[in-house]
Amino acid sequence: MRVLILSSSTGGGHDMRAKSFVQWAELEEMRSFGIITQRYQGLEETSKLYGFGVSIYNIIQKKWPRLHHLYFNFLELFQISAHKRLLLGKAHYIQALQAFQPDLILSVHAHLNHAFREIAKDTLPNVKFVTYCGEMFGGYGFSRHWVDPGADAFIGATKEICQAAIRLKMPADRVLHGGFLLNPKFYQAQLNHSAKEALRTKLQLAANQFTLLLSTGANGALNHLPFIQALDRAGISLQVIALCGKNTAALEQINAWQSSSGKITVRL
Repeated sequence: MRVLILSSSTGGGHDMRAKSFVQWAELEEMRSFGIITQRYQGLEETSKLYGFGVSIYNIIQKKWPRLHHLYFNFLELFQISAHKRLLLGKAHYIQALQAFQPDLILSVHAHLNHAFREIAKDTLPNVKFVTYCGEMFGGYGFSRHWVDPGADAFIGATKEICQAAIRLKMPADRVLHGGFLLNPKFYQAQLNHSAKEALRTKLQLAANQFTLLLSTGANGALNHLPFIQALDRAGISLQVIALCGKNTAALEQINAWQSSSGKITVRL
């Protein structure tokens, strides 16, 4: 089976799910299914204008998160992929479809459904089109564009999202509760005591001190340094593991602060 995964780098979650599907397909125990995958960045690869919009989105997420309300509501009203006639750069998408000849298209992004499905069905009439939605709740912030009643299936991460899809006219017999699409390592057994000790030794962490993990998305939209500085001023005794994603500037700032004035142990 040839699977084309439609994603876009608005934030990090969409690409994380796309990569996770590829990782599952490449597992030794999955190879007997013969799954061949290819990723396609549906916004960035079709149009420079869409690519610019992706950049603006990520800047808003990192610098001015309150503007996301304006950005989100604008896209709720103006759907960039509402119909194939309106889609920019469709020729590039058609070329990718013809070159790869997928049996299944998996969309993991709200704006890579309707028009992308229509064009795919026109180009390859037998192709199946499935949406996987990794959102958790169906309230404000859940885009109606996730739901494409013409898709062959809608897979939701949670039961709440599945119910939201049905309310938005997705046929119930094509809605599936699939759980979270994460890196296979998330589903492995927890580390045993010796493995935990080896990791603690590698990171040079104290055995009996509270450890705080500061996480982030792949694009590194984070506020780690203000958190760490506040903890330091409060004199709280703990140690911190700070995950910085692709945000090397934040990593360097935290490292410089720790070297000059920080009393809290921080591992970057």
